[in-house]
Formats: sequence, C-alpha cells, structure tokens
Amino acid sequence: MDRGARARERRLSLAVERFRDEAFIQSRAREELLRRLEPVQIKPTHILDIGGGPGFSARALADRYRKATVTLVDSSPSMLRAACKARGWWRGFDCVQADAAALPVTDSSVDLVFAGFLLPYLADPTAFFEQVRRVLKPRGYFVFSTVGALTLSELRMAFSEVDAVPHVADFTDFHDVGDALTRAGFVAPVLDADRLTVTYASLADLCRDLRAAGAGSSFQGRSTLTGRHRWQAATSAFEALRNDEGRIPVTCELVYGQAWCPDGDSDRQSATSGEVVVPLSQLKRR
Repeated sequence: MDRGARARERRLSLAVERFRDEAFIQSRAREELLRRLEPVQIKPTHILDIGGGPGFSARALADRYRKATVTLVDSSPSMLRAACKARGWWRGFDCVQADAAALPVTDSSVDLVFAGFLLPYLADPTAFFEQVRRVLKPRGYFVFSTVGALTLSELRMAFSEVDAVPHVADFTDFHDVGDALTRAGFVAPVLDADRLTVTYASLADLCRDLRAAGAGSSFQGRSTLTGRHRWQAATSAFEALRNDEGRIPVTCELVYGQAWCPDGDSDRQSATSGEVVVPLSQLKRR
C-alpha cells in the first residue's frame, strides 16, 4: 500500500464510527438514488454495491431485491469491517475488498451496479466506468451519485483570495460525466443535479464534516501544507460570507446518474449517435 493509499485508509478509519450520524450528504444522496430506482422495471439476480462503505446501501438493496445476491465492494478494510457488522443475522450481503478500477468480477455477470457516493473519491472515473461496463450483463443497469462542479465553491473562493495554489478539488461538471459514460459504451445516460445549501458556524465545522465523510486533508489547515498565516487569511475570507442569521452558506451540488448497458446493434448505434430509445417494458408507474 503506497503513502496515498495509507493516508486514505487512515481518514476512512477515523470516519467510519461517525459516518452514519455525520456524513449526511452521503445519506441524502443514497436515499435519492434508491428512490430513482423505484420506476425502473428490473429483476436483478446479482447486484454490486461499489464503494458501499459501512453497508447502508447494500442492506437497503438486499431488502428491496430479496431474490438477488448483493455484493458490497470497497477498498477500505475499515469500512468493510463496519459493513460486516451491519449485515445482520437474517438478511445479509457479501463483502469483497477491491479497487473500483480493478473489479474481481466476471465479465457480463451483474444485473445492477449501484455506486452511492464513490466518484468524488476516484482519481480516474473513466477507468471505473469501463469496469462497470465490463461486468454488466446486456441491458444491465448502472446508477450512481457524485458531486458537481459547484460543490464547495465558497471554500474555493476563500482560498483563491489567499494564493493561486489549488486547495479544494475541482469536481467534474456533470455534462462531462455524461460524455464519459457515452465513451465507455453506455446507452441512454440520464443525469440530473440537485443543489443544496448547507450552513455552518465556522470553517472548522465544515472541515469536521468533511473529515467525517472521509474527505481529503488538502484543506484542513495543516501548517505544512498551507501555512498558519494563509490558513487564517482563508478562514477570515470564508467567514466573511456569513448571512443575516450569522451562518456561512456552503453549496453542494449532488449529481445523479443512470445508464443502461447496451444489448444488440441498435443500442450500440444509439450510444454512438446520441439518440436513445428506452423500451416501455423497462419502466413502471410510481
């Protein structure tokens, strides 16, 4: 395990105990993504929950699709240990430790891939999309959530007033995510965004929530990375954004994606041309 991987695992190990109570953005994204599955007419026999963390999504999927085998895949040993505890005695799921860009899964063997909040943590989402495309059966379904380019824009602006060094990740625009899905060979990609505003009393409170979600430490105020004076200046710029209630608004753009694996020449042609046809048999009334 390289230094970057060890650092990620340390963050996740610290975050796992607080994940249920404090990672509320992930919880919101998970519930919305599960809701978006309701009108889709599928009867999966094998489901992958990739980047499923402590197992909340896997348990919900196992409860909803009772005839399916659900496999939770995560690269973090800490998260997988928590997932094993969450399986319960009467209805569980399988757990596999693996990297999202190198899934130990047979080609064309999965009916549904669920990735609740994985993309923001990936260095290369394209490689992940290609893996999902590989393991899905023809007419298999892929659903995921991520964050859009507007996320943490207030924090990014505060640091931009201090220096020109990037301190906050540049999240991918959801239009680019759709293009990446098409390049990976998916059919009928559909993406929509939901913009949330979360308010904080201080920059320290925001950083606490980011740590609870296992986010990176590149903007946590370590003097070796930013310097005490620059951190203080960024804190002042951020906290100058207080509203009339004395709170600091922070934007989170949640992006939800859905796409089909192609089946036959007509689907492949649709994926290339940009024109898509979704059979009515794949949808049901809500």
